[in-house]
Amino acid sequence: MPIFLSSFLPSRPWLAASASTLVFTAALDARAQTYPPPQPPPPGYAQPGYGQPPPGYGQPPPSYGQPPPSYGQPPPGYAPQPGYGQPGYPGYGQPPPYGQPYAPPPQAPSKSDKRGPEEMSFLYGMSIAYGVGTGIWIDALAKASDPGIAILGPIAFGAAFPIGVYFWDDYSRFHRGVPSSMATGLALGAVEGIGISGVHWQHTGGGHISSAGFQGYSTLTFLSATGGGIGGYAFGEWLRPDPRSLAFIASGSAWGAISSSFLGAGAGTGDWKDAASIVGLIGYNAGIAATGALSTVYVPSYNSLKYMWLGYVAGTALSSVVYFFYIGSDANPRHGLIANAAGGLAGLGLAAVLSADMTDDGDARHAEWNPPFQLGMTPPPALPGMSTSSSPSGTMISAYGQF
Repeated sequence: MPIFLSSFLPSRPWLAASASTLVFTAALDARAQTYPPPQPPPPGYAQPGYGQPPPGYGQPPPSYGQPPPSYGQPPPGYAPQPGYGQPGYPGYGQPPPYGQPYAPPPQAPSKSDKRGPEEMSFLYGMSIAYGVGTGIWIDALAKASDPGIAILGPIAFGAAFPIGVYFWDDYSRFHRGVPSSMATGLALGAVEGIGISGVHWQHTGGGHISSAGFQGYSTLTFLSATGGGIGGYAFGEWLRPDPRSLAFIASGSAWGAISSSFLGAGAGTGDWKDAASIVGLIGYNAGIAATGALSTVYVPSYNSLKYMWLGYVAGTALSSVVYFFYIGSDANPRHGLIANAAGGLAGLGLAAVLSADMTDDGDARHAEWNPPFQLGMTPPPALPGMSTSSSPSGTMISAYGQF
């Protein structure tokens, strides 16, 4: 029927309207047959109160917004401690008035990670020595022979380097331990260069140092001092050591050099100076390595360092009684230097143990070493648009820390 009507719609408008009405009525009858018949209302419908909120609905309870009766009161049997809530602890531990924000007790200020004023004095002194040495090295390369001209380099560089350090620190304040580490590195590097030069000079016959030889030795010393200063800066920024740790490392280098020189001179054959120079240089570096490793876990106090030196000197002196036994003996008394080396180290170790608990103004003796960065390994996260089951396989390594 709809197909027949649609073919006559252009010439029968009234018929099209009648057909549309018929089709719409038929559709409503068909839709009405698909739904269940209407159900009677539930019991109690249209009764008084049906569909109305219960009495008091939406109203706050009578005690809403009021604190409980025991709020702010101590529990039964509570006895405050002496000094609790007294001056010095104003209001500490007491609840704030109802409706007022809670203010926690003030916290102690955190310790600054910037350098102290005493560290800069050490760095200024070493920078002056480094500047003077730099001027001497330049004079050696230039073969300056006029004293009035040659003195200009040490004066100029001896003043320029500490001034540069001042402006560097003024622009960006050094971190704690960095100035001491730089100064210690300059000193240890310079002594390293002098020691290597001395070994070379001893094993090449000694005697007068030529102009070319002085140029080589001064160049080596300048380079080793510069490398020590750079290494000290890196060491300080990485570990942020306590200044007492740097004093411990410098002392270790001296203990190692002196004891090793005694040992080499006493045990060496032939020219004792040859063995003393080589073994002394080895002991110098061994002392730096040993105390440097210990400084990562242990920080001796200045009082403890003082007694370590006293113990070392006392042990070396007391061991000298061995020379009395060489009186009337055909043995070589130079071998007594071996006893001096052992006695000094023994006195050092004994003093270190006995003074281990000494502190400076209540400071802790043990260093808390933290690596410069941490490594973490986790599964890779799912990429955008990918499900968890289809996330990339493997392991993701991440590094985080303070640089």
